[in-house]
Amino acid sequence: MASADPDAAVEALSPADHDLFVYAVTPVSEEVTETVTPASGTTARSSCSERTQLGQGKSAAGVALYDFWTTGRICWDGGVSSATYLDGGGSSGALGWNYTGSTHAEGVISGWGYAVGRHNFQLNIAGVVVQSPTGCARVIGSSGAIFGDVGNCNLG
Repeated sequence: MASADPDAAVEALSPADHDLFVYAVTPVSEEVTETVTPASGTTARSSCSERTQLGQGKSAAGVALYDFWTTGRICWDGGVSSATYLDGGGSSGALGWNYTGSTHAEGVISGWGYAVGRHNFQLNIAGVVVQSPTGCARVIGSSGAIFGDVGNCNLG
């Protein structure tokens, strides 16, 4: 739906169309896409790898509502020596949805390295914030391996 005033357009919907609209814009799942930069360094025991973990919030109808990402670097020197949050962000082109910012954390806990991005979104209908979901993407490393996940905002 394209409108110069999206809030008014949503308010003008019939009850059945409004229910369908809410069904189409309510996030129920996150999808994962992964990008990995190979290890760099002089030896297999001393190296760093970077990874970008991508996620996407989708409605029950399968409509993409928002995208988010976290890029982190994990370094090894025998074991995990550091974890660094490099970048992250989010965006949305779905009607009523906005990216409202992010926070991040990084650290090495019990031999595992973590770089975590918490990406905040809001659904605003007719000037009212209806939902405020958070999409989380983590980069994780241990024992020379790097991987990631979405949905978990914790270090460790």
